[in-house]
Amino acid sequence: MGQSMSVALTGTVFLALGGAAAGTLLSSPQAQHLPLTRIITLQQTFVSSFQAALLVCAAFAALDIFTALARGSEAAVKKAK
Repeated sequence: MGQSMSVALTGTVFLALGGAAAGTLLSSPQAQHLPLTRIITLQQTFVSSFQAALLVCAAFAALDIFTALARGSEAAVKKAK
C-alpha cells in the first residue's frame, strides 16, 4: 500500500507542477514551431517538476526505512510470543 501511495503522490506532484503538460508540448510536432525561449521554459518546467517528484519519492523511501527500523525484525517478534 505504501508503494502505491508514494507513486500516486509523486505523479500528482509532477502533474501539479506542470511537468506532464510541458513534456507533452515538448514531444509534440508543434514544438518545432515554438520560439527558443518558450522551449527553454518548457524544459525547465519539466526538469524542475521531475526533480520535485524524485524528492517526494526520496522522502517516502526515507520514511519507509525509519518505519522498518522502528518495527524491528519479524523473527524477534515471533520468538517473543
